[in-house]
Amino acid sequence: MQENWEHWEPVFGLSSKYYVESLSDSIEGFRILLSDAYDENKKVEVIFEDSVHAYRSTDESFRRVCQVFCVNSFKRFNACRG
Repeated sequence: MQENWEHWEPVFGLSSKYYVESLSDSIEGFRILLSDAYDENKKVEVIFEDSVHAYRSTDESFRRVCQVFCVNSFKRFNACRG
């Protein structure tokens, strides 16, 4: 497989902040759907056709909840770590 790099030109009118609404991997490619942080009706779809062969997905929400509990209780901290 040969790499193909293209210069990306910023698109006028994009927001400065987005949230990931969904990720999907299908025959059409790897798709990321983003929602504007200030207007959730405005969305941006990014599709990588035939270019993403591997990726990693990690649920960080448990880690954040665990850290909140860990600040308040050493006993809970040990439960979170193990």
